[in-house]
Amino acid sequence: MAHITRKEMKEDAFQEAGVSVYDYLSSHFHQILTVILVVVAILLAVVAVRKYSLSRTFADNAELYAAQKQYEDALLVTDATKRKDTLNAAVEACDRLYEDRPSSVAGHEALFVKGNCYSLKRDYTEAFRAYEKFIQESRTDEQKAKAKIAIGDTLCNQAFDSGDKSLLEKAKQAYAEAGKLGMLPNGKGSYLHYQALMGTAQVLTRMGDLAGAKTVYEGIIKDRPFLDEKLTTATLENMSGWEKMSRADKTMLLRKNLIESKMFGSFQKTAEQRLEEVEARMKASAKR
Repeated sequence: MAHITRKEMKEDAFQEAGVSVYDYLSSHFHQILTVILVVVAILLAVVAVRKYSLSRTFADNAELYAAQKQYEDALLVTDATKRKDTLNAAVEACDRLYEDRPSSVAGHEALFVKGNCYSLKRDYTEAFRAYEKFIQESRTDEQKAKAKIAIGDTLCNQAFDSGDKSLLEKAKQAYAEAGKLGMLPNGKGSYLHYQALMGTAQVLTRMGDLAGAKTVYEGIIKDRPFLDEKLTTATLENMSGWEKMSRADKTMLLRKNLIESKMFGSFQKTAEQRLEEVEARMKASAKR
């Protein structure tokens, strides 16, 4: 009897395994092909959806920017008819965007721009309706605070137009709510908190409460030193989660804080100027 070597046994086993695999593939060819085609189709669908989503988001943002630009153009227009037409076009653009994409970020933001347009048109009822809808659909306190400040500003304009001083009390309440929403988890106020305080001080001035306005302005100046030099990576490292954040997230956070620092500086400078005006009025009243 011929002796079969170990090598030959391995080769025979390999050949048998190859035949078995071939037989399996041959008998299940259609099923395997179907699975491969399904997987490929799913991958292509995912890629297509992502591309569509990105292109749609880009288109939404472009529409929102166009509406915002129309609003900003209207601010500079002196002709009443042209301003009205520009604002009407902006409102229509906002309505189209919201109706087409109500759940998108741009669609939601369109409500806020729409409120600004109506406020500039002095159509206060529609402005409040747009702002309130924006608040109802807001996902963050920051969004709600922004709208509350806009409501306060609009109430101040309405009070000026109508002479109804009771609206100033409502404006003060709106600013107070915005100020609370603008508080950060660490107990400090965001730029929206201080923007709301600026609105509160202006309302108090118009209501004749100069002492109250003086106190608010002094608080803004005290809380936020101009161009805070302490805003560095070292201070941010003490923030919760800093060590676990990615480099991109850290960079984004640094940029955000630098932007807010400049805004705080702007608030402080404005507060200093208005404080001087309030103190001058208080001195003038004391001499009478």
